[in-house]
Amino acid sequence: ASHEKGSLWAATLELFETMRLCMVEANSITYGSMTSACERCCEWIRVLALLDEMRLENLEPGGIAYGNAISSLSRASFWQRAYNMMDVVRESWMQGRRWHEVDMSSSNALIACSKSKPSRSVILAKGDGLIAVMKPPGVTTGQVLQCLQEDLTAHHGEDPDVSIVSRLDFETSGALVAVLGNQASAAFHVASAQFAGRLVTKEYLCTCLGPPFGHVGTMGDIAASVTDDDLISHETGVARQGKEAYTFYQVLSVFCAP
Repeated sequence: ASHEKGSLWAATLELFETMRLCMVEANSITYGSMTSACERCCEWIRVLALLDEMRLENLEPGGIAYGNAISSLSRASFWQRAYNMMDVVRESWMQGRRWHEVDMSSSNALIACSKSKPSRSVILAKGDGLIAVMKPPGVTTGQVLQCLQEDLTAHHGEDPDVSIVSRLDFETSGALVAVLGNQASAAFHVASAQFAGRLVTKEYLCTCLGPPFGHVGTMGDIAASVTDDDLISHETGVARQGKEAYTFYQVLSVFCAP
């Protein structure tokens, strides 16, 4: 999926046509990469065409593919059409597919048990197929979700599926949203579509070191491509071939060096 990065959507589609000529069968992952490449270049018409093509090939578009379509429509200012698509696919997944998730009474019981028994997982909130846990600094997202899965198993004697749909950086603390279900579940596809469609926002409080962004109250935005390929330091950095990230900021306070 190297062509997926940046603005090489034309090269991605050309490669796809070459695969067809070589009789290489495309799958949902192939189409997901193509919709992602087109979304990043605001080629919303091509994204929608790829979804139609998937259906003709009897392939079910997943959350990432639909999320790319939703994002491309939003970036083209077709806001209502994007939200309508999210509503339609949500209803479709909920009615036509099993949730494959842990009985929500499990998370209810875990919250109750955590008040009387030690538990490593701090559950902040829950919803249909979703759960939010507290992630402390200095641990990875994978470690937090592994603890959650072990706690659910220890309290209820079952081994539930817990899937990642979003990550927090190694040194970042805060609410981490996960899916109570595997990657084939409707809950996972719905959550993936929302994240890929840029319908989810995250709010951070952070301390920055360096030149000031301005006086207190200053607001602005930062657009950059970032990557988390550094597996040793677990840090996210700016990279030309990374994923697009948009940050809107406001200066709350300014501190002078001691």
